[in-house]
Amino acid sequence: MFPFNQVECVEDCGNGYGWSIVELPAKYQDRFELAVLKDSYICYTTNITSDVVRGSWDEMMALTEKVRAL
Repeated sequence: MFPFNQVECVEDCGNGYGWSIVELPAKYQDRFELAVLKDSYICYTTNITSDVVRGSWDEMMALTEKVRAL
């Protein structure tokens, strides 16, 4: 069991890409982490990111728009 309220959001955009967003514990300044997915696996080779990205919820929403456009 997690010691914090974990939000997990996984979405498939219908273009072969998607994302996974998880909420990190409150001790982290950047509360959310996004991974770009390709065919349900983490993809490290997009022009969006080469790794997971941490940031605010607004930053996560901006990144999801970029994934939709792939």
